[in-house]
Parts: sequence; structure tokens; C-alpha cells
Amino acid sequence: MLSGWVGGCRVIEMEGVEVKEKDVCVKMMAAPINPSDINRIEGVYPVRPPLPAIGGYEGVGEVLSVGSAVKHLSPGDWVIPSPPSSGSYRPPPPLP
Repeated sequence: MLSGWVGGCRVIEMEGVEVKEKDVCVKMMAAPINPSDINRIEGVYPVRPPLPAIGGYEGVGEVLSVGSAVKHLSPGDWVIPSPPSSGSYRPPPPLP
């Protein structure tokens, strides 16, 4: 979790995730470390996510659960988030 720019990282406990009707809960399985990721953590990349934020911009994950309105994905499917977004370095979310 980024709590500030340039060395402002800290670990936090995550609360359980409630999957809503149109949500997809994904456990990230792999995420590359690109120069842009390092620059973002250092606070020198032109695009900065609002703080606090989780690092990582792209990766591949496994669907853990889906909301009742989601018809095109199922638990166990592997996905690549598109468009890429911040947070691919996050640990698997705890489910209630």
C-alpha cells in the first residue's frame, strides 16, 4: 500500500470483500515489475493514483467469485484486467 510518494509504503490488513451484483473478485497470480511501476512508487511517473494506493499496473489473475449479474466469467477463469489499472501487487482478498 502506498501511503505517500518516495518510500511511503506500508502493509495494511484488508477487510473481507463483498462481491456485489456486477463485481468480479480476482486473485492476482502474476504481475510484472516495469520501470513505470517503480517510477509510480517513487512518485515521478506523470500519472499518480490517489493515495492510499496499491502498486502494480498489469498482470494476470484467477476469478474467485462473481456477482449475480456477471454472465461472461466464472470462478476459476483466468483473466487479464483490461484496461490495466493500479493494484496488481495486491494479495488475494479475504472473502466474507
